[in-house]
Amino acid sequence: MSYSQCKFIVFISYFFIFLTVCLSRDFDTEIKKNKLLLKKTKKTTTLKYIAVYDDLAKLIILRNRNLIYGGRDDEINTDNICNFVEKYKEVEFLKTQFYKTPFCNEVAITLSNIAKLYQNCYPPLAKKQYKIIITINKNLYGKKSEQYAQSLDELADYLRIYMFRLSDAINYYSESRKIREKLYDTDDFRVTKNYARLGLSLFYHKSDKKGAELLILKSLKIRKKDKNTPENMIVEALADARNFYMLIGDFKKAKMYESKDK
Repeated sequence: MSYSQCKFIVFISYFFIFLTVCLSRDFDTEIKKNKLLLKKTKKTTTLKYIAVYDDLAKLIILRNRNLIYGGRDDEINTDNICNFVEKYKEVEFLKTQFYKTPFCNEVAITLSNIAKLYQNCYPPLAKKQYKIIITINKNLYGKKSEQYAQSLDELADYLRIYMFRLSDAINYYSESRKIREKLYDTDDFRVTKNYARLGLSLFYHKSDKKGAELLILKSLKIRKKDKNTPENMIVEALADARNFYMLIGDFKKAKMYESKDK
C-alpha cells in the first residue's frame, strides 16, 4: 500500500468526526483551564477528580483530531501526550477501586481515551486497551450484543488506520457484521454500521473493487430506505460512495452521489 493511499484512509476516517468539531474552538485554552481545574479537584471527591481528568483527556483527543484533519500533524507533541497518558492511567485504577470491578462502562470509557491518546504518540500500545474493552463488553453484554460489535469495530479501525494490518481488520469487521446481521432485520440501517469500512479494507488488502462497491452501495440503499436512519448517516453513506468512486477514478459516478441528491 502506498503512502498516499494510507493518508487517504486516515482522511476518510476522520472527515465526519471533524465536521462535528468547530474550527474556531480554542482547544489549547480549554485544556489549560481543565488542567487548573484538575489541580483544584485533586483533593476533593474521587468522582469529581475522575470526571475532570476524563474531560481533559477528551479535549486533548479532539485537539489532536483537529490538527490531523487540518494537516498539522507536526504540531502534535507526542512526548507530552505519552507523558500525560502515563499519569492518566491512574483514573483506570481509581475507577476499578470505586466501582469494585474492572468490568464496567466507566472503566471502558477511560480505556478508550487511553487508546486514542496512544494512537497519537505510540500506536502499538493502543491495542491492549481495545482488547480489554472487548473483554469488558463481552462480560457486560455478551458476544451477540451491539456493544460487543462496536468494540470489535473500534479495534478494527485502529488496526486499519494506525497499524495498516488490513487482514486482521477485515476479520474483526466481518465478525462485527455477522453479529449485527443476526441482531437486526436485513433492512435495518444499523446492520450497515461498518459496511463502508469493511469495503475499503477489502479494496486495499485484496484489490476487491467489486466487493467494496457492493458493500458501500448496499449501505447507502439500506440507509435511504429505512425511515429510522438518522440524516447524518445518509449523508455519510453518500460521501462514502462519492469518495470511493473518486478513489478509483470514476469521477462521473462520484458526481452522482453528491449530498444534494439524497
